Amino acid sequence: MTRAPIVRFGSPVRAAQLMLFVEDPLNFNTLAAIFNRSSRFAKLLKIQCQIAGRNLYIRVACSTGDAMAYKKKVKKM
Repeated sequence: MTRAPIVRFGSPVRAAQLMLFVEDPLNFNTLAAIFNRSSRFAKLLKIQCQIAGRNLYIRVACSTGDAMAYKKKVKKM
């Protein structure tokens, strides 16, 4: 599953600073730990960023684990 929130900043420089932080491999484990606490099923796999002016598009890819299978089972019942 992927999601791509947009974050708007006051300047392109600030957007670039966040992009560098988010895409730094040294920060991935910290971001993943925080992300993974938000759901019993979702696990962060990858983060990619793209800057467009003052906007930072953050594409978050995650696995959903058993959540998808659960929904299918409920629909069949």
